[in-house]
Amino acid sequence: MVGAAPARAAPSPGRPIAVLLPLQASEPQTDDYCARTPLDPQIAPIVEVVESAAASGPPPSEISVDDHRAGYLALSAFAGAGPAPDHVEDRTIPGPAGQIPVRIYRNEGARGIFVFFHGVGFTIGNLDPHDEVCRQLAVQSGATVMAEHYRLAPVAPFPAGVDDSWAAVQWVDANRVELGGHADAKIVVAGDSAGGNLSAAVALMACDAGLVPGVLRR
Repeated sequence: MVGAAPARAAPSPGRPIAVLLPLQASEPQTDDYCARTPLDPQIAPIVEVVESAAASGPPPSEISVDDHRAGYLALSAFAGAGPAPDHVEDRTIPGPAGQIPVRIYRNEGARGIFVFFHGVGFTIGNLDPHDEVCRQLAVQSGATVMAEHYRLAPVAPFPAGVDDSWAAVQWVDANRVELGGHADAKIVVAGDSAGGNLSAAVALMACDAGLVPGVLRR
């Protein structure tokens, strides 16, 4: 059952969950710093495509949400297919306004659960552009990875994305044995861009609900 966001209260002991947050850069990333730092050869072609499209196309404010989404999906194809975990499953889980699409990546013997929230401004992303990233996470972390596609603005404005992401964490908590191998399997929440914002929010909500004794910063 999906519950509402808990009221702020002192956290009680519970099973572990963690949130990954970026560390502060050791050197301020000024224009001069960026000019002195060469692009990685793997990312350079993507940057070139993005800059070329930005220079030849209309301003972002004049592009429709649908066109932004189509463009982002096309750009994500540069990442390639990624590695192949033992099992990849598309399914839905209960949410506060209907079913929430998720994609579960699992290897035999997986331990722990990694919940990934995609980014792109709360308006554009979905499961497909981040598929390669989640495959890499599943293979390299040894954990089961579940990517969640929360409702997007402007059709579903705040707090729809937060509510769906919190429902996903609650569902994972209730299915730790199936997903993570045992009842006390650790849960990590993380994401890129807007997904990082959501992971921080649901980590605090999980703490208030008694699922979190602490937060891991990495």
